[in-house]
Amino acid sequence: MKAKKGAGLRFLTETITSPSLAAQIKQILTDFPEAKWHQYEPVNRDNARAGAVMAFGQPVNTTYDFSKAERILSLGSDFLSAVPGTLRYVRDYAAKRRIAAEAAGSRPDAAEMMSRLYVVESTPTITGANADNRFSVKPAEMEAVAQAVSGASIVRAVRRYRQLAAGGHQRPATSQRRVDRDCRRRAVAGSSCPGACGQQCARQCGQDSFLFRIQSKPTQSIKHSRCASWSADIDAGKVDVLIIIGGNPAYNTPADLRLDFNRLNGKVKLRAHLSLYNNETSEICHWHINAAHYLESWGDTRAYDGTASIVQPLIAPLYEGRTAYEVLGAIRRQLRSQAL
Repeated sequence: MKAKKGAGLRFLTETITSPSLAAQIKQILTDFPEAKWHQYEPVNRDNARAGAVMAFGQPVNTTYDFSKAERILSLGSDFLSAVPGTLRYVRDYAAKRRIAAEAAGSRPDAAEMMSRLYVVESTPTITGANADNRFSVKPAEMEAVAQAVSGASIVRAVRRYRQLAAGGHQRPATSQRRVDRDCRRRAVAGSSCPGACGQQCARQCGQDSFLFRIQSKPTQSIKHSRCASWSADIDAGKVDVLIIIGGNPAYNTPADLRLDFNRLNGKVKLRAHLSLYNNETSEICHWHINAAHYLESWGDTRAYDGTASIVQPLIAPLYEGRTAYEVLGAIRRQLRSQAL
């Protein structure tokens, strides 16, 4: 490792949201610049990240303030059920849907005070079920719909790429005009769309239509194309030491990239896996390192909105488990002692 500046050393982790853990790995990569760190999760938010990079030029984490939104247009985003910050979003959204009794009695336009939700999606969701107007499109049509959403009409955009008249879904002209008018004043929440879709929304609607605070995450998961790079390095015999922190890549990576004993044997000289469970990945490694549960571990993390927080254990470790901080700390001490 010392002679090769860490060439042949690979770290494979899931998405890291701990600033301290990310700093530890980056320090190891500084000490050994030829080593590489890969991240992979079978279910990730790479589309949202790609869209943010295309739209804003940097990997940012977008958060929405629905307490200020009057009209909301969701392009495949189930923000009331299945995104980071859902509980906050549900609270803010519900608050804008309530009308105080005194306001309802004294103002004829009280209903206009409520926010309105328009959802374009390909799969039924909790958010779609709560929408004032829901439009069903094919997944392949979502990007075309986003491109057609400029300053005017979501109705015309959807009608252009999917005939709403089919199946008795034709809407009255007055309803269409109301939707058109409302969608001229909107916030957009479309984190499930492809990257180009998110970029198109940002360009068409302008950043003032997005209610967000930009926060950079310490790390992000990698896309499938980059995942293939470390797989190719293994096949080429360029990996001598593979340290896997959490996850189960032997089980949940794509079939053409999946790690197995026959593939690794004789190519990777040392394989170690830190995990709570003795799973499929542990079986193909030389070492299974017993991981401490997060309820018995100190640590830190960064929330979806960028807030950093301390993780405090509730109990002492029951089975002498080790945290990722301890494992990386031990590795770095060993590497630095070799360098010295």
